[in-house]
Amino acid sequence: TRETELNNQRIKQLEWERQTPERERSERAAKALRLQQETERQREYEQAQREQSSRDHARLKCRLYYDAHANQLNLVFNRDLLQEYFDTYMTDSHSLTEVELRAQMLVEMLQAHVKERPLGTKSFNSMSEIADYFSQKRTELESLPYDAETRESLRTAISQRENAAISALFKGSR
Repeated sequence: TRETELNNQRIKQLEWERQTPERERSERAAKALRLQQETERQREYEQAQREQSSRDHARLKCRLYYDAHANQLNLVFNRDLLQEYFDTYMTDSHSLTEVELRAQMLVEMLQAHVKERPLGTKSFNSMSEIADYFSQKRTELESLPYDAETRESLRTAISQRENAAISALFKGSR
């Protein structure tokens, strides 16, 4: 019996050694599969992050356009309506393509309202009037509770309006 037991152990040892290459192949295959799955999960995560960032950027573009033209838009499209539009049509549950398309449509709609009620109806008679007016707008902007990115966007919009007013003044003086 001791001899039988030793024979059984020897047989098991030989069988285990015989199966070693197959076992190692299986382990390598399992490891490769895990690595492939992990790589795929990482790629999907990074893709989701890029899409989320793009959705956020699309909403930000709409918000910045709205903020830059808020005094013109408030009567026809107030901030609550803008937020409702975001919450209904531009959520994270919508595809990136949908959000970007809807952001473009929203900005175009807002632009149509701005064109209907142009801010440029104010006319200036001199460069000093333009300088005083836009200096006041810049000072007013600094007192408002906007974050740095929005503030910078609004500064750019003010500068663009100032340049347009100067151009209009020169065109009118011909």
